This record gives sequence, C-alpha cells and structure tokens, in this order.
Amino acid sequence: MHRVSTRLVALVAPARWALRQHRRSAAVVAIAAGLAVGAILPLRLSGALQYTSVRDTEWPIRSSPLLATPSDTQRHAVTDLAALARGIAVAAMLAAAVTILVTAVARARARGVDIGIRRAVGASRRVLAGTAMLEAAVIAGAGLIAGAAIAAVIERVLVTTWPGTVAGGPTGGVLAPILVIGGLVILGGLMPLVHARHRAAPPVVGDEPLWLPVPATQFAIALVLLVLAAQLARAATAPAQAAGGASSVGTVAAVTPRSASSADRAIAYHALLTAQHDRTSMASLTSPGMLLGLGRVDIVITDCGWCSQGGIMVPHHAVPVVHHLVSADTFRAIGLPVLAGRGITDVDAWEAPRVAVVSRRLARDHFQDGQAVGRLIRVGRGTDEWYAVVGIVADRAPSGFGGQRQPPHAVYLSVLQHPPGSADLLVPATDSPPRTLSAVADVDVGRPEALEDLRHRESAPTEWFARLIRLEGWLAVLAAAFGMFAAMRLWVTGLLPELGLRRAVGAPRHRILGHVAARALAVTCAGVVVAAWAGPMVSDAARGVVAGLSSWDPRLAAQPLAMLASVTLLAALGPAWGAVSRTPAATLEQRGS
Repeated sequence: MHRVSTRLVALVAPARWALRQHRRSAAVVAIAAGLAVGAILPLRLSGALQYTSVRDTEWPIRSSPLLATPSDTQRHAVTDLAALARGIAVAAMLAAAVTILVTAVARARARGVDIGIRRAVGASRRVLAGTAMLEAAVIAGAGLIAGAAIAAVIERVLVTTWPGTVAGGPTGGVLAPILVIGGLVILGGLMPLVHARHRAAPPVVGDEPLWLPVPATQFAIALVLLVLAAQLARAATAPAQAAGGASSVGTVAAVTPRSASSADRAIAYHALLTAQHDRTSMASLTSPGMLLGLGRVDIVITDCGWCSQGGIMVPHHAVPVVHHLVSADTFRAIGLPVLAGRGITDVDAWEAPRVAVVSRRLARDHFQDGQAVGRLIRVGRGTDEWYAVVGIVADRAPSGFGGQRQPPHAVYLSVLQHPPGSADLLVPATDSPPRTLSAVADVDVGRPEALEDLRHRESAPTEWFARLIRLEGWLAVLAAAFGMFAAMRLWVTGLLPELGLRRAVGAPRHRILGHVAARALAVTCAGVVVAAWAGPMVSDAARGVVAGLSSWDPRLAAQPLAMLASVTLLAALGPAWGAVSRTPAATLEQRGS
C-alpha cells in the first residue's frame, strides 16, 4: 500500500506542477476541446428533426411510383440542411483539432526542458509517461466536461426554438468525434516525451519556425462558416416573393368539402367560389402549397413534336414537373402573367374537356420551338389521360421551405376538374375573412391567415439553421482564434534569435515589426485565398435546398475578415514587440533558456 501511494505521489506531484507552470497552454487545449465538443454534440438532433407546413390531402390524379409530395420535399430539405450543419460541425471540430495540435507543439517545446532535466536526474520513462498521461487526462476531462455543459445548453435552446417537431429526441453518432478529440488531447500530452527524446539532456530548444499554412487553414475555415451563416440569415429574412410579381397580400383559409366523392367535391368547390364571388371580385382556390410555390412532383409526358434528346428524335418527353391545381382567379391573384393562350377559366369544370397550362420553361424545353399551346400533355398514370395545353404562364420561383429541391417545370390544372380532398382559399386582404362560408356551401372552413404571414413563417426553418450554423461558426472562430494566436506566438518565439541578431546589428524596431507583420499579412492573404476557393462550393451545396440563397458574397466577409486579421496580427506583434523592447542580449538569453 505504501509503495502504491508513493508511486501515485510520484505521478501526481509532477503533473500538478506542470499544469500550474504551463496553465495557459493547458487552458487553451481544454477550451479548444470544449468548443469542439460543444459544436458536435448538438448535432445529435439532426436525425430527429421534422418539419412540414403543407398538409397532405387526397390527390385526385393517379400518380406514378416516382411521386413526391410537398411534405416529402420539405422532409428532404431538413435532411439536407442537417447534413450541411453536420459538415460545418466537423469543420469546427477540425479547427479545434488544429488548435489542440498547435498548442501541443508549443507545450512540447516548453516542457522539453523540464522533461530533459528529470531524465538527467534519473526519472524513468515509465514515470514520465504516466505523468504525461495523467496531465493529459486532466486537460481532456476538463475540456470534455465543459464541452458537454455547453452542448447541453445549446441543445436545449435548439429544441425549444425548432419550428417543427423533434421525433424521439436526440440520436447518437457523436461518440467517434468525441473519442477523436480526447485522443488528440492525450496525443498532445505525450508529445513532450517525443520532443525531449530527440534532444540533448538538458535540451536546447529548437529554433525551427512553424509551418504558416496551419493558421491560414484555420483562418479560412472560420471565414467560410461565418459567411455561410450570414448568407442563410439574409435568405431567411428576405421577403418571400415569387417570380412574376406575385402578391403577398391576401387572406388564406383551408377548406375541406364534406363529401368524399370527387364529383360532389367539384360541385362543392364550384358553389364555394360562386358564393365568394358574390362578396368579392376575386377568389382563388388552389391545392395545398401552391401559394408557396410547392406542389406534388410527378412525371408528365409531353407531345413535343419534332424534338430531339441527345441527337435522337423523341416526339414524346417524360419530364418531372410540379403539379398545381388552380381556379380561374389564381394567376391574377398571385400576379403570374399568362404569356400565351389563356389561363384556367370557370368553363374548365368537372365535365369539361381536360386542359392544362404549362410554365414557360416547360414549354421552351419540351415542346417544339417552345410552342406548347394546342399540343397535348399526359398527366398521371394511364394511357387516356391526355390534356390539351391551352396556355403558357411565366416561371415562378418557390417561396416555401424546400422549394429549391423541386423541378423548374410546372403544370397547372383546373381545381374543378381535379378536386382535392382539401384546398386553400385566397381572397383579397381588403375583403372580409371567409369565416362564414361553411353556411353557404357544403364545405368546412379553417382559421383564416394572412398570406404574408404564411410566407414569412416558411422562413423559420432556414432562420433556425442559420442560427445553428452561425453558432457553429463562432465556435470555430473561437477555436481558430486560440489556434492562430498560439501558432503565431510559437512562430515568433522561434524567430527570437533572429530578431535579437537583427537588433544587435542595428536594425530599427519598425523594420523588425514590419517583417513580422508582413508574415502575419501573408497568413491572412492565404486564408482569404483558401476561403474564396472553398466558400463558393459550400454555398452551392446550400443553394440546392434554400430558396433565395445568393452566391458566395465577399461583402459578407468584411466583418469576420477584419476580426480574424486582427487576431492574427496581434498574436504575431505581441511577442515581437516584447523582443524589440529588450536588449539584444536579453532577447537571445530569453530564447535560449
């Protein structure tokens, strides 16, 4: 028992002394580990997030196996953004990992003298390794515990602010990153042993400079993440406007016929529109999601005419398109102009010949010479479902969440020819809300809502992910700032003999400081170049699922660039100023001790 306690004291006392003597570098490693864990742990939520704002309803058209509903589109959008957030969390963890390794190099050089002296007085390698392991374990434990506390707070805030639902709570999948961070801290704790092994006893601290692309990489990671977060925030807060001058003024209510028969629903919808026209000059009835630019995605067959695909003449094109059900006033209500032919009218009722209106892009890409009016299109599954194309309307950008995942082609059908199980009624904002219509027609009417509120609510998931990515970006910035500070100080410390000699031969202070500042500027420029290369690729990955997301905008990088450049410059000029403020002999003596 006495022998065990003696060995324990032999390990604990040196480890406690080392932690106290080199507390700054130990704190940097622990903070970096905590930031990495704080960034990665909340991503347990990504597999449990659910969001859909468009209600599923009975669809009156036979669908193909390739059908995708608006709910499917929005679920896939959540999955894609969660995957993007996981990638950004990994980038933040990478920035923290680089900080841990850079600081470990600095600790190895500083601890080399201590370990060399202990070896010279007879300390065994086993004792030295045990002391290093204990020291690293304390640092790793402190960092992981602090990171878990940070992650718990972040996760709680994210759960309470998510606009959808969280199914089943957080999931796993973060054990491996935590083990990686802990392993890096342990590896960094053992690095002084390796450093001291290749040095004389007592060792002479080497003068090799740090490889400067390391802080430049951290600089680029932090800059890309902050710019992407700013892009997402700007896209989420921008007013959702559809192409073609769509209006955001009006009142929307969900309506549901009480009859299950398609023919009876068509009669109920017609009566509803007739009753509403007695009260107002305009009333639009559409399938759920159409007012947000969202619809059901399925295959249509276009009677293209004399068209080719890949050099082969193909008279019929199979095209994935977004299906919308609309009434006679819909195009006027949302400000979507008819470019050729006519729109859907009141005569396109249940027993009338089947007609369709197509978007300009569908007409241009899949009809001969873009002349779609008068040609045919087959909608739904079956050989007898051919529709006459009676008009072409302008293309319309989706304003709903996930709309960017849908095809750019659209087809519009009459809601009276294909009455869905539920629809959206839009009336002008100046008219009274349609809350008394259930007494007029055999239709149940939901609670009215302003169309503007409906569209702005669609920005909530994007705003949520923007906050998450901004938070991860700032965690990466903090980790990178510590890493850049340590890297630049380590580099300048390696230059102290050179700086002392320059001072000894009469070099003025401003020239020495200018030399150091130029290298810090080189780190900044290299980081900007890497960010300018990687930033557009990251933005393009996000543009596929976020409506209205702009290309990588260098103007958004001004503020984070100034902050990161200041950190780099201060980290380099701090020790350099200390060096030029002392006599050359004192500088050389400090570096060699």
